[in-house]
Amino acid sequence: GLPISRWRRRLRLHRSMQHLADGFPVGQAAAAAAYGSVETFIRAFKHEFGVVPSHYAERGRVETWPFEPGGWPNGQVSAAPVSLTPHGRTAEQGDDVISRQPIDRRTFFSGAAAVGVGWALAGCGSDDSPIGGTGTSTADSPVTTAELLSPTTVDGSGDFPRTVSHAGGRTELLARPSEIYVTRPGAELDAALALGVMPSLVGTSREYLPWQLAAGAAEIPSLDLEGGVNVEAMAAAGIDLVVANDVVAGANTDEMASYARIAPVVTVAVGVDFEEQFRIIGDALALPDERVADAVMRLADLVDSVDTGAAPDSIAVLTASGDGNVLIRTAESGEAILLASLGLGPIQHPAIPDDATRRDFVPVSLEEVPDIVTADVVVGLALGPGAAALPELEANPVFQQVEAVSAGRYVRLESPQVDAFVTPTALALPTSIEAVEAVLAATR
Repeated sequence: GLPISRWRRRLRLHRSMQHLADGFPVGQAAAAAAYGSVETFIRAFKHEFGVVPSHYAERGRVETWPFEPGGWPNGQVSAAPVSLTPHGRTAEQGDDVISRQPIDRRTFFSGAAAVGVGWALAGCGSDDSPIGGTGTSTADSPVTTAELLSPTTVDGSGDFPRTVSHAGGRTELLARPSEIYVTRPGAELDAALALGVMPSLVGTSREYLPWQLAAGAAEIPSLDLEGGVNVEAMAAAGIDLVVANDVVAGANTDEMASYARIAPVVTVAVGVDFEEQFRIIGDALALPDERVADAVMRLADLVDSVDTGAAPDSIAVLTASGDGNVLIRTAESGEAILLASLGLGPIQHPAIPDDATRRDFVPVSLEEVPDIVTADVVVGLALGPGAAALPELEANPVFQQVEAVSAGRYVRLESPQVDAFVTPTALALPTSIEAVEAVLAATR
């Protein structure tokens, strides 16, 4: 995913684009982007967008977008392509469907970053009404998907057919989707809700989390996945776009094939690259740029509010296993990726065995913990089956021999913070930041 330090720069530059487009001088645009030097601002703007600010102000567009490796859009693929469907197709991974091309300001903002739960759903003006199929809007005047995505509200930059590059390849959409199905209440649902998109159906595999409930997820009709894909229900709902995450897509190829027989499928990657998640959904739905642009500004404010000045040099994250062992979380865990994106860490952990079936934690015996865990701060996760065993672990004299624990630099995270910490999503991000700040507080 894109490091949040890079987001900070990019999102500040987004602010400057708005000022330049509104006719403000370059110096004022630099100040709005929190640059103390106009020369530094000009260099950063040109590096990011390929043109100097004055050129952008005169032409009102970004001429090119640098498609650097690992940048945005993400050119990597992680799931097999899906064959032709009646509604659209996913191109073969070898097809040269997406090429380098100019991106104007409207299109650029349509692919920007993610926001927290309250941001896209309230206080953002008349363009904040969640998109809804059969779901219930949290706005005062619910707006249906068809109304919001009609040609009268989306200009020529959203013409169809169009090809959308996503985590699973490239999908051609022959018409503007109006009824959306998200496969799980995870990254794909949270990215949609954070953009104000109210899906028509969601496949449920667990209870909704607080930020999802606050965004109105409980009002979305759900499909029970226990018996497999309910093709009939999806067809009856008129589903014409399926949004999945890459983990589900990679592990459930039969399920994805069933979806592809009904509607085009796009996938978003699980992780902290919220900008890419929003680009994919925004491209697929041709969302108005104002909605995402406002979300970009709010994300910038949230990220910039994190004070990492007194950050610990190393952090260890662990939980009880329930069988007497301790599970030490690794650099491949969701929280490690979140912390690294904020410039925090590293996560301290033993080597991951080559034959490990799970790579996000390493089980060790309690007796080994004092020798293995030498980080400045230790975080205990009240997570899953081990949550009930965590207090017993914390009270164990062997565990209390850990230097950070005995020095009072131990933090326990419980629900809902622990959920947002280990699985950061677009909606969960404010709670994820709360968890990070609790960890940082242990060193202050």
